[in-house]
Order: sequence, then structure tokens, then C-alpha cells
Amino acid sequence: MERGSSPRYSLILATRHPKSLECWNPVLWHLDPNRGAGASAQLELPFGPDLDGLRRALFSFAGRPLAWSEAQQAALRAGYTSAHLRSVLNELGDDGLAVRTAPATARTPWPDGCTVVIFAPDVATDDQG
Repeated sequence: MERGSSPRYSLILATRHPKSLECWNPVLWHLDPNRGAGASAQLELPFGPDLDGLRRALFSFAGRPLAWSEAQQAALRAGYTSAHLRSVLNELGDDGLAVRTAPATARTPWPDGCTVVIFAPDVATDDQG
């Protein structure tokens, strides 16, 4: 190591266990609040986290009832947290692309144990086809 340089350490987590991901994903988002990838150099952008990967993961369940536990596992596998899941569901709900089907009433929009239906966004079609 050169004089005056700092040592660099890397921490690698190799797991897909849901409990491990519940602990690990928030750490990554703390280190890199924009992409959740963990970073040695942090850059704060005012735009918030990039949640497109989670949106794509949720659209893969479009058209069928989705249990909260299944949605949460999909979010964890994609590298996101439950807070990110709720944020994306709020956005999709505002756009009419997500609805909670159970329970009928709840204190929060997306409570643990709820059932959600995701709708695929309309894709513009070409009238010439």
C-alpha cells in the first residue's frame, strides 16, 4: 500500500435467504440512496431512489392476485426494501395500476398481509398494423 493511502475493504454478501436480504438491502440503500448498489463514493441527488427495477419486477405479476409476502419477496430479490415496495405501490395505485383487494379496510394503503392486483400499463399500438 502506498504511503498516505487508505485501505479499501469490500463486504460481499452471497445469499438469497429472505431474512438476510431484509437486513442487507437497507444497508445498501443507506450507502447508496439513489441506486441501492452500495458505493464507496456517495453522491446525493435530490431525485430519490431509482425504483424502475422494482416496478418491472412487480409488472411480472400483472393480472393475478399477489399476496403481500410474495410481493415483499420479489422486492427483496430485486434488491429493494419494504418501504420501496410501498412507495412503488403508492405510485402504481395513483396511476390506477395497482389495487388492494384484501383486506377491504385497513389503516394503511398496503398493510402487511394484504393482497394486491397489479395491472400492466397500456402500450401504445400502431394503427398501421
